[in-house]
Amino acid sequence: MSLTVWPAHVIRPIRNQCSPDNTLPRLIITSAREVARSSRRSLDEMMVQHDKLMMELEDVRGVSDVEKRSLTDKLATSEASVTRLQEEMKKMKEELEATWEKEERRFPQVFRAEHPASFLSVLKALEDLPEEGEVESSSSPKK
Repeated sequence: MSLTVWPAHVIRPIRNQCSPDNTLPRLIITSAREVARSSRRSLDEMMVQHDKLMMELEDVRGVSDVEKRSLTDKLATSEASVTRLQEEMKKMKEELEATWEKEERRFPQVFRAEHPASFLSVLKALEDLPEEGEVESSSSPKK
């Protein structure tokens, strides 16, 4: 047990009020000890509550980190898939152009006579066509 050093402004009034049998200082000391014990108990309870909350927070952070990692992995997979599909589309377009040019060289009269617009121009025109929703809204009667 450690001794508490009381400041002079607390001790002087106590000495002035001391009775010959020293009961008042004992009461004050007893009361101070009770306050100290009560404060210590409150502190202990708060520390237990703090520890529980910190464990709960760590659990929540752990779940959040796992979800974040999962979403990051899904994003990376999706990005890789998009890149792969873009490369595949580019390759197919190049193959289509090469095939078209090859066939055009083999049969120039057929392509000029029957297909005045190149096939790729037709594809471009098809891509430029409005979507179904756009067609409906533009073809609806205006009031």
